[in-house]
Amino acid sequence: MKRFFVLAVCVVAVLAMASLASAATVTEVKAGRFDPTIMKLEDWLGYNPEAWVVTYGPMSTNPDHLLDPGGRPGSEPKFGPPSGANPAWLVFDTIRGPGGGGGGGTNGGTAPGNTVSAYTLGTNDHQKWDMDFSTLFYDPAFDGTGLTITLTDAEGVHFSKHLETADVQAGYMVAWNVKGDVDELVTVTVVAEGGTTYAAGFFMRMNGAVVPEPATLSLLALSAAGLVLRRRRI
Repeated sequence: MKRFFVLAVCVVAVLAMASLASAATVTEVKAGRFDPTIMKLEDWLGYNPEAWVVTYGPMSTNPDHLLDPGGRPGSEPKFGPPSGANPAWLVFDTIRGPGGGGGGGTNGGTAPGNTVSAYTLGTNDHQKWDMDFSTLFYDPAFDGTGLTITLTDAEGVHFSKHLETADVQAGYMVAWNVKGDVDELVTVTVVAEGGTTYAAGFFMRMNGAVVPEPATLSLLALSAAGLVLRRRRI
């Protein structure tokens, strides 16, 4: 009876940990000013992105920077590397607005005059994922009072970063690490407060295999405990 009670407690603990582990984890890795007309993206990030979506137009042909001086938002997002397509594993879909460069609709549940764009971020390879996800906002003519980017997982947990007007006008980059569960999508929402246009860039890179979550490790430990009890009975 005592052994059964111990096993029951372990099962409850594992289930509780599994429910907690289902939420995505988002960690801010780096943030700071980034001028896409004079700075090299790879130098700031420390790696070459595998996928991207940008609303700058026209893009520079100079490999050392994204935009030529005076670059402004384009009318439509430009997806992917020079080959013309992002990797098959990427899920980055617009769910509100065209995404920067002319806005994504006004208000949308926020204060009047705000411009809102939203996207879903994740993978379609049906396994736990670990992604470097960076966001860049730049528009010398940005006329809003600020800009906020928010990452929300299926549990409704928010991770927000607020940029001042001067940050958007000068160029500002935020680098995150995002870990998601199998088929989990994170919603990325951008709110330009009082602004009508902004240029946005989103850059992604997948990392290696995801380290087993605490619930998985606990389940392995529980299995080991069960084997020990069985051996003792024998």
